[in-house]
Amino acid sequence: MSLSGIFSLWNQSAEFKEIIKIIKGKLINKILLSGLKDSARSFFIAALASKKEIKKSYLIIADSQENALKIYQDLSTFLNKPQSEEENIFLFPSFDVLPYEDISSDPQIIQQRINILKHLSAIDQNIKRIILIADIKALLPKLASPRKFKKTSWKFKIGDVLKKGDFLEILLDQNYQSVEIVEEKGEFSSRGGIIDFFPVTSENPLRLELFGDQIESIRYFNLNTQRSILKLTDYTLLPSREFITDGSSNYNVCVNSLGVIFFGEKISSGFG
Repeated sequence: MSLSGIFSLWNQSAEFKEIIKIIKGKLINKILLSGLKDSARSFFIAALASKKEIKKSYLIIADSQENALKIYQDLSTFLNKPQSEEENIFLFPSFDVLPYEDISSDPQIIQQRINILKHLSAIDQNIKRIILIADIKALLPKLASPRKFKKTSWKFKIGDVLKKGDFLEILLDQNYQSVEIVEEKGEFSSRGGIIDFFPVTSENPLRLELFGDQIESIRYFNLNTQRSILKLTDYTLLPSREFITDGSSNYNVCVNSLGVIFFGEKISSGFG
């Protein structure tokens, strides 16, 4: 039997039909489920996502990183997401350090989380359904609200008027460190009309060249050779950190814009 055939079996379930009715009627935005085990959980979400009449995105909360990863892998398979398609299934990773530990988390994790927040902050403009999978630990840190995240993201393009001092101030406000030569993420250097900076969300550093107060060139460059890799016409500088003080918490980002589904017996008893 094909996956579409398996999905159609859910339509024969009275409970599933009731859930669809609730979601379509926008009666609630949180659904508490129990009794679904292993891949049956992912089949259920895949069946929901396959309903074209429901243009809703989902936050799926698992009780562990292992279960979150398993759901992510299942959904990527069940929904048959081709590699060339724009990503719309995300695994929100947990930090690899405990809160209040005086060490930095893996930069790769920070990069993944901020890039996902970028997608969530644009969810109203995104025509694709977003499915976000996370464990409880991943959602504990406070995050910027979508409004604040977009407000502190800054897009610039070739030809824009930009004063060097203003851009350096933006980098300092985002906790970038001034150095002689950029070597790591979160650093910037300035010489003449050239500004090098290495965003935490980028695989390579960027070089911004100014002619007077006008942007003349934007390009990625190689750290080792200092040679250009790719020329850009524009770039959006995202916040370098997740928490931006504005009185918002993580639930402003996730719950208000996503339908929430909790999985796992521990979660069910904790939130029941």
